[in-house]
Amino acid sequence: MSNPLVVTALGGIAVTYVFLWALLYLTQDSKEPPVVSSSIPFISPILGMVRWSMDFYPRMRERHRDLPIYTLRIPGARLYVINSLDLIPVVQRQWRTLLFPPIQAKAAQAAMGASKEAVAILKHDMITEHGFVHGMVKTTLPTMNGPSLNVLNAKTSEVFEKALRQFAAPTTVNLFEWIGKQIMCATTDAIYGPFNPMRDNQNIEAWK
Repeated sequence: MSNPLVVTALGGIAVTYVFLWALLYLTQDSKEPPVVSSSIPFISPILGMVRWSMDFYPRMRERHRDLPIYTLRIPGARLYVINSLDLIPVVQRQWRTLLFPPIQAKAAQAAMGASKEAVAILKHDMITEHGFVHGMVKTTLPTMNGPSLNVLNAKTSEVFEKALRQFAAPTTVNLFEWIGKQIMCATTDAIYGPFNPMRDNQNIEAWK
């Protein structure tokens, strides 16, 4: 005789699965990229991310190489993942519809250690060209190509060369901190020159 509790549990799992499957496809617009990794609706992508960590998207790219773009559905969100390099500039041109500043602000906080005050400035007016992020891109873009870029690269190399000279004699450093400091010095020196405000440790601490 079957255990009533087991039967009830299996029935509940089946009903939940059918409900999630219906919810997934009833809320997926036909104009959206095709859904992948949906064997367990909303859950399969999360399990894949946990299992493969940083290798998740490369594995997905290999598995779905025939799709230029696809959708991953997770609880409360849709992830549109681009496989085709040709689509990247197409998406970037839609900057009024697909907002990247929120992502850039989070990246500045997570990867660069920006303070709450700095993040607040980054998040100010993320829609119009008068906002910090869009304004920064508009201002710096002309320096990111041609002769201007060559000058920046040359100045950056000079800073790195000067920093490496200290290793003429045996030296012990915290490699992670040293690399972070040199990247900060090289990039900001190349931009600001001898009046670089990031040469002041107080400004460095304020940025952190």
